[in-house]
This record gives sequence, C-alpha cells and structure tokens, in this order.
Amino acid sequence: MYEAERINAEGGGIAVYKGREINLAEGWQGAAVCGENPVTGQAKCWDSVEESSTDPYRRRSA
Repeated sequence: MYEAERINAEGGGIAVYKGREINLAEGWQGAAVCGENPVTGQAKCWDSVEESSTDPYRRRSA
C-alpha cells in the first residue's frame, strides 16, 4: 500500500475506487490508501487501511 503523497509524486495512475476508475494523478477522490495487485498490476483504493486488509483483492499473491 502507498500513501497518497507517494503515488501522486510518482505521476499517479489509474485505480479502482468504490467501483469506478479514478486517475490518481488528478487526486484520490477521498481514498486514504491504495495498493496494486501483484498478479494483475491493477491498482485499487480504499477508505482506510482496515477496509483494505479485509478485501479479498489484497490477499492475492503472485
């Protein structure tokens, strides 16, 4: 998982947040934490660390 400032500093990217795609370079749209799926490379964001750790998406491994 990454902090908002780090991903924005690296140029952003596209992530899924609340069922829609957001451009992290344009802001996090309220998300507090984002992570990347190690298998697909797709980024996803959540409202909290607690929410991200209960999401099955985070439990996938390469």
